[in-house]
Amino acid sequence: MFEYDYVTLNNTQIEARRILLDQAGWHAYLAPMLLLSAVCAYRQLIPISSQVSTRYEKPSLLAICTRRTSWLLNTTYIPEFGPLHVQLLGLLYTTYLLFRITHQTGNDYMHVTKAFGHVAVSQLPMHYLLSIKSPSSPITKITGLTHERLNAYHRLFGRLIHALFATHAILYLRFFVKVDLLSKRIQHWDVRLGIIAFWMVNLLGVLSIPPVRAKVYHKVFYRSHVVLSALLLAVVWFHVPYTRIYVGQAAIAWVLNGVLRKGATQTASVKCEMVGNDLVRIKARVGGKHLYPYVPGVHVYLNQGGLGPRTPFTVVDARALEKDETEVRLVAKSSHGPMTSVLAEAAKDSSVLTLDLEGPYGEAQVYMPELLQRAKGKHEKFLLVAGGVGATYALPIYKALLNAGADPKDVRVIWVVSKEDDVKWATPFMAIGKDESPIVVHITQPAKSDTGLYQQVESRKDGRPDFDNYVADFVNERLVHSTRDPKSLERDPMKADQKLYGTVTVMVCGPRGLSSAVRRAVGRHVWDYGRDVGWYGEQFGFGGS
Repeated sequence: MFEYDYVTLNNTQIEARRILLDQAGWHAYLAPMLLLSAVCAYRQLIPISSQVSTRYEKPSLLAICTRRTSWLLNTTYIPEFGPLHVQLLGLLYTTYLLFRITHQTGNDYMHVTKAFGHVAVSQLPMHYLLSIKSPSSPITKITGLTHERLNAYHRLFGRLIHALFATHAILYLRFFVKVDLLSKRIQHWDVRLGIIAFWMVNLLGVLSIPPVRAKVYHKVFYRSHVVLSALLLAVVWFHVPYTRIYVGQAAIAWVLNGVLRKGATQTASVKCEMVGNDLVRIKARVGGKHLYPYVPGVHVYLNQGGLGPRTPFTVVDARALEKDETEVRLVAKSSHGPMTSVLAEAAKDSSVLTLDLEGPYGEAQVYMPELLQRAKGKHEKFLLVAGGVGATYALPIYKALLNAGADPKDVRVIWVVSKEDDVKWATPFMAIGKDESPIVVHITQPAKSDTGLYQQVESRKDGRPDFDNYVADFVNERLVHSTRDPKSLERDPMKADQKLYGTVTVMVCGPRGLSSAVRRAVGRHVWDYGRDVGWYGEQFGFGGS
């Protein structure tokens, strides 16, 4: 970088440099658009097959290698940026942008400095499009990926744009200091606006760091993201005129996101009641039937209006009422957050709240209809794992699978809770498939005396679960006791018992540590036996969600 020199250009050369800068920005802008076009064409020409392998079908060696590669690429090693394939794609894309920035710049320091800023702004339209949460998002329509999947790309784009903006600003400031122009140029509004934009991007970047985001999500992060992302566009618009075509498109995406979220929001009459010491059962009544047909696993947001914090809750059930109304049932853990505190207080004094309910959202809207259809064929096994209130995701899906016709013996629920009170809200789910498909409840902080709360539970255990044995038992259709070493099972997929084959769907909702433990246990069977595993994960928290 520092091999570049401060060169003096005539008017013709300056015009030629401007043309090259415009080309660099245009090519950088087109790259993701062309990729989306290719994805759209692929999805139209080659429909995704919903067929699954039958229980006793042996996979080919190619199929086994494909499954192992897919498992590796879809494993998350850096939570902030999603699965490995997102990061690899991000690395390739970053390399491409750096090529566009440095291409045909020669030794012109100002050329490469301007290119960093120009290319950074060219990425704003895609970055803002990736932030749209609605199922009606253009990118969701094109790729079939929901916001939950696209959010990893949004965060990656944000880090990349921040790095390009910062490099542009630092190189410019270095130039002004070297030629002793800083005191003069700081008087000009184009430089002032550039510095303002630089610090706005820095603030957005710092607040987006996972530990910071998790700590100040409700109080600072959400509001600042909405406001600063709009103000940044205004500042960049007036900073220089050459990039306004990109700034304008980003502004349209910002407005579109607000319009779509507003369209998905209804006023709800909310009643709450305490279940145990720190769980709140919520019944929200809204007009219309926009949650129908109800899909288990989706979530909605509750907020008090305006730019107040939006807090997500998984929908436990949605029921049609008279007068064209819907009752949405939720369960929340009182975590002393701004919304859960309001709900807990309302439960204690039996008051009725008027809140905004936004949604439904969630990837379950995409995969659940297909999974319920596949459950009818009885060729698939389903392992559902939940931690705490993560059962608001797992138990409705468990009920839906059995109602769809899944073999009860092929559906297993493992629920990890801290104490007995955490299970009280789920009593209606406990008797479903009790005799053939037990819900195994693990209590990590068991009470000294049994209150009799679990008479309806098929299996209750104290302490944390051993997922290695649970997975080996259920996935491999073999009983593996703690005294047996799962590694002693046949490792050659082409020679192993045919019962080891078939499709297994694993669905997890809970803290990241729980999800990671289950994935490690399941991953061994993908690598050792070439098992066909479908993985769906929902995780708590805002630090890397």
